[in-house]
Amino acid sequence: SAGIGCEWIGDTLVAWTSGVDVLIFNRALCVGKTSPVTEAHVRAIAARFDRQGVTRSFLQVAPDAAPVELASWLEPNGYAPYNRWAKFARPLVVRTP
Repeated sequence: SAGIGCEWIGDTLVAWTSGVDVLIFNRALCVGKTSPVTEAHVRAIAARFDRQGVTRSFLQVAPDAAPVELASWLEPNGYAPYNRWAKFARPLVVRTP
């Protein structure tokens, strides 16, 4: 009943929970990060969310995502800036007693 699913579209992981209107559960990760995307790629992501009945979706686009034209393809496909999350990472450190 939650409508949970995911699919790889190119190198982008598209995940949804269509029964839950929470952006963190309805998002595309690594858009243009591991390989350049095309405008058709952005349209395919939006279409997947539409087919699943997702009312609001979120694309995670890093500042260095490729190609640079990616930003201009978002608004025509229904996406607008929402907020800026800060992400922090560190390598695993194995400590021995």
